[in-house]
This record gives sequence, structure tokens and C-alpha cells, in this order.
Amino acid sequence: MSIPEKFYRNQIDLNRYENDLAARLIDTYNKIMIDAAQRLQKIPVGPGLDKTRAVRLKSILKQVKTDLDRWRNSSLGIMVKELKDVADIQKDFIEGLLEDIAPPELAGQINALQIDPDFVDRLIRFDPTKSNQIGLPRGKVFDVFKDTTSMQAVQSRFALTAGVGKEIVLPNGDVVAKAFRGLTERTADRFAHTVRQGLLEGRSLQRIQRELIGTLDFNPRSKGGVVTSLSNAQTKTLVKTTVNQLSTEISRKSYQINPKIVRRWEYSAVHDQKTSAICRALDGKRYKVGEGPYPPQHFNCRSVDVPIPIGPITGKEFVPDGETYGQWFDKKVADLNKKGDDKGTAYGQKVLGKQGFSMYKRLRSKYNSPTEAMRKFIRADGSRTTLDELMAIYEKK
Repeated sequence: MSIPEKFYRNQIDLNRYENDLAARLIDTYNKIMIDAAQRLQKIPVGPGLDKTRAVRLKSILKQVKTDLDRWRNSSLGIMVKELKDVADIQKDFIEGLLEDIAPPELAGQINALQIDPDFVDRLIRFDPTKSNQIGLPRGKVFDVFKDTTSMQAVQSRFALTAGVGKEIVLPNGDVVAKAFRGLTERTADRFAHTVRQGLLEGRSLQRIQRELIGTLDFNPRSKGGVVTSLSNAQTKTLVKTTVNQLSTEISRKSYQINPKIVRRWEYSAVHDQKTSAICRALDGKRYKVGEGPYPPQHFNCRSVDVPIPIGPITGKEFVPDGETYGQWFDKKVADLNKKGDDKGTAYGQKVLGKQGFSMYKRLRSKYNSPTEAMRKFIRADGSRTTLDELMAIYEKK
């Protein structure tokens, strides 16, 4: 099955945006934890946890909970605001992809997906444990938020509605808002337990601070503590999994409303030592559009749903069947370099970035395999792309 080359490039772009969004949320979170750890200096010096120290600690823990609640709400707000733009980018990208693989007689006849303004909001903010709204099966197009009295179906075959958004769940069955709430509640509990235990055992405040935040406040190559390391990893996981969900839902629905172009899709997994057993087993399997186990199948899932066109496709920018993206990319760079003026290098830097392309070349030399080099690059790529940069790449104003 030939796959448009830009499909792979889109995955690299999204991964870099996820890195940036997660890093910004984590930076804010870490500042809260550093401030909270430093406030421990207000606890009077003394043995154990007497009444005076207990009262001061109670005040500090209350402030920690308040600050974490604010961070959670702020993070969800940032995700809603930015992922609305990401949704538009992906919608236009998938429609362009469908144009590329459509037979000539269907050129310009792509059915455009409509995204309800509240779709992303419900995907991110909806928490059934905090609401009286009734859940509906995924795939049913109901919008109970705009018509909570009659529960009438919204007959919009070409739309992702708010009702659909609130039915999308994380791989463990949680919704995004509930997952963030659980993260902050566990953090507050770990903070309180670590401080209380430390004071009761007579540890110094400096040692307790180190246990909480590690060396975050002391050097740029720092390591986190009990309230930073795990929570930072979980935040990054939630961001990456949510963006994967959003992207998959947009492509899934776009394929559904264009049955003359796509009727089947293929589960495509990234192959390396971190590939999960379930994704390894599903890789390459094909399903009717709307059926089958869609990504993400687990947290941090990197798999994607690739459209299988009904008819043959042609063109220079398609990765042919039986060839990996790494092999195609390597050959493209080599062919362009043969034309002189380092055109291949310029192309590689355009796709992967200057530092990214240098990293790819090092991996290519180390493993003597373009396939392995590209897989390891994608997994290890820590580059960041801001939302504005992502919009510029896809020419979204």
C-alpha cells in the first residue's frame, strides 16, 4: 500500500507540538512545586510534628492543593484553546490527504468534516463524575449539551459534535479532565505524606525539599523528586495521548464521510523496542472504516490509522508498498544530493530540522539502516514546535 509521504511528516510535526505543549505545562507545574517546597522554610525548627508545626504545615498543604487545582484548570484551558486550532489543522490536512489519494473523477469532491466549536471543549473538560449528563455510546451523534431537555439527535452526518467529544475516553476508560484531577490529587497526597513522614522522622527541611523536588531548583541538568518526576511523565503522557485521540477521531470521521475514496484503513505502529505488544500484534491489520481497534490502544501510543484508497494512486511523493519511510527518505535525500547544491541536505533539514537531520545522519551511520535510524529518531526526537510554528507549517492564519 502506497502512503503519501506527508502523512509521515505530519506525525513528526504533531510529535514536536506535543513536546512543546507538555513542556510548557510541566514548567508551570514544577514552579508550583518548587515554591511549595521552599515554603517549608516557614515551618519552625524543632523535633517531630508539634502543634505549632502542624498548624503551619496545614496552611502550606492547603495552599499546595489550591495551586494544583489552579494549574489543572489552567492546563485544561490551554489544551482546549490550542487543540481547537490543532483540530482545524488536522481536518484540513486529512482532507488534503484524501484529495491526494482520490481517483481523478472525484477530484475536488471531498466531503468536508464539520467540527462543532464545543467538540474539543467536551473532549478535554468533560468529567462524568462531576456532571449529571448522561453518557451515550461512542459514534452516536447526539449533542446533549445544546439540547438537554429533549435529548434530540443532531442529524449531522458530517460533524464531530460536542456529544461525540465527551464520549472519547483515554485507554484506561478515564476522560482527560478526570485524569488531570487524579494527577493533582495524587501529587497533593504525595507532598503531604513526604513532608509529614520527614518531620516525624526528624529529617531536615533541606532533605525533605530534596525528596520533594530533587535538584530542580539548583541546576539545569536536574532530576526531579517524588512530586515532580512521576507527575512530569504523566503530564507528558496525557498530552501525547490526547493529541493522538484528537487526530485519530478526525481522520476516522473524515474517512467515514468519504466512502467513495476510503472504505478500509490499516493499523500502523512504530516499530522499536518500546512498541507495545498490542500495537505490534495489530500492526498491518486492516479494517472497514468505523470498525476495528483504533489508536490509541494505550497511553503514549504512537500508532496511526492509515487510509487505504479504493483505487491505485500515483505520484512522486508516495512511499511505495514494501518500503519504509526511512528507506524512502534516505533515497530522496541521496537523489537530491546527486543534483548538486546540497539539495538533499536542504530537504532533510526542512523535514527534520537542522539539528534533527544531523541526529538522523548520526543514527544512520551508527545502525547502517535508514529504517532503524528513522524509527530511533522519531522516538528520541525532543524537538519542540509551538502552535504558531505548527500553524505556519500548515499555512493556517
